[in-house]
Amino acid sequence: MIALLIAGCSSGDKGVQAVGPGPQGVDAPTFTGPWADYFRSAYSTATTDLQRTILSDGKITDQENQEVRNAFVSCMAAFDIRVELQEYDSTKSIAPTGMTDAKYDELSRDCRARTSGQISGLYFQINRNPENRDESAIMAECLSRKGLVERNYSAKDYEAASGDQNFPFDAADPRFRACGLDPLNREEAMP
Repeated sequence: MIALLIAGCSSGDKGVQAVGPGPQGVDAPTFTGPWADYFRSAYSTATTDLQRTILSDGKITDQENQEVRNAFVSCMAAFDIRVELQEYDSTKSIAPTGMTDAKYDELSRDCRARTSGQISGLYFQINRNPENRDESAIMAECLSRKGLVERNYSAKDYEAASGDQNFPFDAADPRFRACGLDPLNREEAMP
């Protein structure tokens, strides 16, 4: 069995709020910035001290993300599941012959909870959309920039098409995947 996993967060409210009592009755940090709500949510559901430590300053470094991703690989290896880390928070996994998808999913969820939690998905989302702009708007802009849709294609058009996956272009087009991974064209803008 081979599985490709891409974790992520969806866009939502961008308000900045303080967190109430966290795990073990300890007050959680007050998060600020465009991703504050997501840090608050990830912190409140964190299952390890390492996850809470990483999240506590409201940022996730490359090194911190790599640490929890490596821990996930080690956790899965204990069940004879070989995981290769891929770009953009994805993984390629090969499970032992005979392992059911349900068992794989259970082990993967358990290992993720004990290692990376929401950290890697949040790290990826922040890097692809640092200001937490409206997801539908940045996707519509990217699809237009890549020539997949007309210039007047809007966020509402994208939302409507996304609901039933009825896009006015071939969803297998690599430009669509490129927009999903880098909607703001940040990688091409880097020297």
